[in-house]
Amino acid sequence: MIKHFAYLNEPMLNQFISAIEGGLGGASTRRESHGGSRGGEVDVKFAKGSGAQSHEEETSRDFTESPAARFERLFAAVATDPDGFDWIDVSQPNLELSTVKRGTLLSWECDFYTPEVVQILGKNSEMRSMMRMMQGLMPAALGAGLDTSGVPGASELGAMAGVLDSITIDHIIEGDHEDTPWKVFASLDSTHLLGDVDGPMGFMGKVKRIVSEGSYHPLISIPGMDFGSREQRRERARQAPPVGQEQNFISGPALELDLLAVFS
Repeated sequence: MIKHFAYLNEPMLNQFISAIEGGLGGASTRRESHGGSRGGEVDVKFAKGSGAQSHEEETSRDFTESPAARFERLFAAVATDPDGFDWIDVSQPNLELSTVKRGTLLSWECDFYTPEVVQILGKNSEMRSMMRMMQGLMPAALGAGLDTSGVPGASELGAMAGVLDSITIDHIIEGDHEDTPWKVFASLDSTHLLGDVDGPMGFMGKVKRIVSEGSYHPLISIPGMDFGSREQRRERARQAPPVGQEQNFISGPALELDLLAVFS
């Protein structure tokens, strides 16, 4: 299958290829030779003769390997030794995902979507864009004598923008599958985006965190949330979200991934 990539982390891909092959190759040249003959034939009564002249043509082309080609080479390499590379091509999620550990390389197909809280409050959300636009337009609107009643004042807008800036919500996607309660989630780096990560898509990525059943991982990061001992953080993870806030958490069983690629 020819893959159409929506996300491809090239630095990670290069690291993997370099580790497997002992380095990265550069440009290469391919040469193709084509041979043949040209000739004529003469028949004079009972004497028959022919003459021919052979020729050969050579064509050369320079190739630079694309990231997509490197990914296919990586995929082929791990498929030859899945145990050695700690790679699982998931086909029985309930059985296989319960055995993974941090660092396991996974390939699977999920139905990806962006959680609602990320759509509203994420780094690239419409709410943040609208807030920045209103802050920029408010002085001009007041100077032009426009009616701004009902619109938050400059101080209120500043306070709201400050609250949003203090909340860290990465571009997080979730993926699930109808055959299992297991979910995956990951933060997307916009520099590696090639399209929309949405709907049924395949992926490859390394397991970064395991959220066990009965535990929760917040989508919203507020300053101070990571304070405390490891045991205190684990205890907080086992506490159910407040009523009405369930959509702001990812519930286990789930796997946080460091995504290499997402494709259709």
